[in-house]
Amino acid sequence: MASITTSAKDIIVIDTSEAVGALSQLFRGFAGLSMSSVKTMTTNVSAQVIKNQADIRGLRIIDHGNLQGCEIGCDFVTTANFTSFLPDLLTLKGCFCPYTGFAHFLNCLQGQNTALMHEFAQWWNVPVYAGEWYTNALGLNMYAHPYKGLLTFKAIPDPFLGFQQWVRVDPSGTVTRNVTVP
Repeated sequence: MASITTSAKDIIVIDTSEAVGALSQLFRGFAGLSMSSVKTMTTNVSAQVIKNQADIRGLRIIDHGNLQGCEIGCDFVTTANFTSFLPDLLTLKGCFCPYTGFAHFLNCLQGQNTALMHEFAQWWNVPVYAGEWYTNALGLNMYAHPYKGLLTFKAIPDPFLGFQQWVRVDPSGTVTRNVTVP
């Protein structure tokens, strides 16, 4: 899909197939689109772009993740299987606002998986942001203490406000740490 306007909007997609996702959507005032797979995410986001007649400024994806990959609905995307999801993922490539569009993964630990984040950045041709820590449905970030194994909640209530520190991976593969999300 080619860029359709010069205006841009943020789009939030949430895996609502689990209680955690439903809670996140409730917390966000039902502002997010539901998804159950990569295909439903790309279909719902594309439909929203057409409905809004506006490109994507920020695509915020809320689901689970670990050091190996990220969930998008029931699909678990890794660097090893990324190409199997490419036909669906590429439908979003032209939907991002030129020069200012980005993707923001709120899947735990994705900022540590820069190779996977680079795949998304390269194919969507936008910077991708992700945290290196655990993120929960309420948008609170949790840090594991390296020696005591304790979880500590950061006091900032929502990562969308731009106060958090994130990892940015550009389409070129450049990785920048400790950045804020636009």
